[in-house]
Amino acid sequence: MLEVEVKASVNSKEKLLEALNKLGVVFGKVQEQVDHVFVKNAKSIAEFYQNEVFIRIREQGTQEPVLTLKKKQQELASLEYETTIDSTSDMSAMLGILGFEQALTIRKSRVQGAYKDYTVCLDEVEGLGSFIEVEQLVEEGDIEVLQQELFALLISLGLTVEERVYDAYDTLLLKKYFQIT
Repeated sequence: MLEVEVKASVNSKEKLLEALNKLGVVFGKVQEQVDHVFVKNAKSIAEFYQNEVFIRIREQGTQEPVLTLKKKQQELASLEYETTIDSTSDMSAMLGILGFEQALTIRKSRVQGAYKDYTVCLDEVEGLGSFIEVEQLVEEGDIEVLQQELFALLISLGLTVEERVYDAYDTLLLKKYFQIT
């Protein structure tokens, strides 16, 4: 499946929740997520950017860890495959044998809801702040057109073009760490 998403920084969570509530978006419980990101090349930020395949192990409370492989098509669009695993440590060891190394860990609180065939996530990302993500899983399609449709939803919620974020959380954290703008 192709995962296409857009995201924006959130300055007023209350206003955003009010707008989402008017659309009928119902959110589940807050989930604490720890994402371990693995890549083949992580010796420098330049090498990190050159990776096309990213593997994530997501730990989420008492649920089984989820292994996700993403093959980047664009920064916020990728082919995505997921499966549950029994052991984070065993999977990390296997990834090491396959030549992947852990590049970073992302910690966030996430609340997730649905609108039409979109997934809507409100995230508090440690070290970065508050964000909204809207994503859609599709078999195929024009990524830029799909992202325009998704961003139109964010605009309808009162967000602005200036609040749009074009990078994934791993990229944002690395840019912050290396002080890259």
